[in-house]
Amino acid sequence: MALEATQYLFSPPGDDGQPTINREHAQRVADFIGDARESIDRLGEMGPEDVRTTVEAFNAHYREIAEQMRTGYPDVRSSDLEATAESYVHTSPLTELLLPVLSRYYKLRARNEASRRATQLAYATHVYRARNGHWPRSLDELPAEFGETMRTDPFTGRPFGYRVSEDGPTIYSFSENGVDDGGVHSPRWDDGVENDSGSDDYVFWPPQERPPDK
Repeated sequence: MALEATQYLFSPPGDDGQPTINREHAQRVADFIGDARESIDRLGEMGPEDVRTTVEAFNAHYREIAEQMRTGYPDVRSSDLEATAESYVHTSPLTELLLPVLSRYYKLRARNEASRRATQLAYATHVYRARNGHWPRSLDELPAEFGETMRTDPFTGRPFGYRVSEDGPTIYSFSENGVDDGGVHSPRWDDGVENDSGSDDYVFWPPQERPPDK
């Protein structure tokens, strides 16, 4: 997307062999972004060497984050992707406009996987109770038939948070900070919503009240 946008914004080289900004295309991109006048002026200041440097920055950025995503949690957290983007984003006005912060996608992907595994885990603990008359005292008591992957919190590479009380089990992810905050539910994970508890944990079982949409 970034490379295609670069090609779209700059006309093919003229007689002098140098690419030039296509102001009509720049207007369309700036209108879409919502920062029209300033964006066009800044893009118009870019010279041929700036275009080449921009393309190199996009390529280097995507190669680096692709490797980070392959590594994944817990060794690479969303803040690591943000730091990588920061090292390239100020290369040119175009990178500042078009270089996305993919840490959000990266984090959401881990959340989705945590939800999938925790759903399986909650099911497994209920099956165990139906068979044995009590909740498993730890996740280690679950039979091998339920597998190992579902017990692993993708944010930490270690077992999900689990504890049993008179009311039944609590199953939770340690979420982005990777720290056990005692299973105190953070309804919007770590999205900067005020949370007096200071917890980053996300409780899957028992079911929690859904936060109001904003």
